[in-house]
Amino acid sequence: MPRDDYFDLLSLADIYLDTFDWAGGNTTLDAIACHLPIVTCPAVYAVGVILMVFCKLLRTQTIADDTSQYIQIAVRLAGDIDWRYSVREALKLSSKVLFDNPTATQNLEAFIKQAIAARN
Repeated sequence: MPRDDYFDLLSLADIYLDTFDWAGGNTTLDAIACHLPIVTCPAVYAVGVILMVFCKLLRTQTIADDTSQYIQIAVRLAGDIDWRYSVREALKLSSKVLFDNPTATQNLEAFIKQAIAARN
C-alpha cells in the first residue's frame, strides 16, 4: 500500500490494538503519530517491551495488565466517544516526547559514540 494511503487508512481508525504475541513496532509508532489510542498489554518480546516503554512515556491510560483488562479497555474506547477523544487529545500533546525530543536523539548519539569508542 502506498505510504499516503496507509496513513489515510490509519486516520480513519478509532483505536489501535497492539497484538499480544507480536508487537506492532513501526506500525504502533505510526499509530502514535496519527494519535490513535493504543490498547496494549505488557509483552515479553523486545519490540513489545520497547513499545510498552513508549506508552508509559506517553502516559497513556490504555495499558492493560492482562487479557481481560485489554478487552475492557478496547470495548470502552470503542463505545465511549468522549473518553476516546480525551485519550486521543492527550496523545497529541504527549507524542512530542517521542517525535520532537532532541534530548532522546542526543542521548542516542552519545550512546553510539561511546559504543564505537569502546570497540576501538
